[in-house]
Amino acid sequence: MANHIYPRYLSLVLHPGIDLTDGNVVAALVNNSASYNSANTDFSSLSGNQVGGSVTPGSPTVTGAVFSANSVTFSSISAGLYVQAIVLYHVNGGAKDLIAWLDTGTGLQITSTSGANITVDWNGSSPSGTIITATGP
Repeated sequence: MANHIYPRYLSLVLHPGIDLTDGNVVAALVNNSASYNSANTDFSSLSGNQVGGSVTPGSPTVTGAVFSANSVTFSSISAGLYVQAIVLYHVNGGAKDLIAWLDTGTGLQITSTSGANITVDWNGSSPSGTIITATGP
């Protein structure tokens, strides 16, 4: 599998009002019953596969084409669960617009959680690291 940016979100970024630094970007863990589908547009299509609670990355910034934020910690994830991917979405009113499906990187996938916290250091950096880098063709 590979990391993906949801096509609908790419189209939304071209419109005014989308702000990755507004504190409304959320990260969620999903299990191995979930899979990336470019036709999905809202987190509700994946929420039934969520593992634990959602978290909001702190201190988000966009510099050039790079979106960065602080590490996140998912608290007390029940033991024995499988984590397939991290999904990022943007809360905008009642919508939860999907941003990215992240299933490659150090420590992913987690085949059996231990009941402890899961900390994600974006791009291996702590406390702040690159989550998404946009590149052109």
